[in-house]
Amino acid sequence: MKIPRCGVPDIHDLNTLGMVSHYKFFPGKPRWPQLLKYESNILYYSLDVSHASGVSLEIMRYIATEAFSQWTNASNFTFEEAAQGTLPNLLLGFVQNDGPGHILAFSYRPTNGTTRFDAAESWSADIPPAKTDFDFIWVAMHEIGHLLGLDHSTEKSAIMYAYIDPGVNKKTLSQDDIDDIRALYSS
Repeated sequence: MKIPRCGVPDIHDLNTLGMVSHYKFFPGKPRWPQLLKYESNILYYSLDVSHASGVSLEIMRYIATEAFSQWTNASNFTFEEAAQGTLPNLLLGFVQNDGPGHILAFSYRPTNGTTRFDAAESWSADIPPAKTDFDFIWVAMHEIGHLLGLDHSTEKSAIMYAYIDPGVNKKTLSQDDIDDIRALYSS
């Protein structure tokens, strides 16, 4: 229970055999419904580094670009930074959460597109990150998955797996992640 993880709680359900199963989607399959009728779906985002310690807007833009590009390649979404004064669909920012090494970030499901990273963590965009740093791109990709409607995966190789170790990097979506996002938005 002391392994650093995402702040979105795991959802369990008992099936008819009384065994626990993990959902890949949030209950009710929330998604961005107003965008489903379009072939190219643009979600606008904004970045907030006002509560970040040691993360500049330029670094945050780099992280966002790298993380969003993975989801663009796997889905029919495109992501663009919202022009100043424009209301974004997604907000990525920081809060002082529970201190280092516990809850790394928390995201809401669609259509509340808010992600908050814990400003107390030691974040890195380096490949590989230092042994005590968390891979910022990996965590951002994971949280964006939640913003799009994906829940945690039980597949350890998946970006949507709930736990992460410091010093480890994962910069691409697994087939499990790709299958999940495509299944959620296929109908």
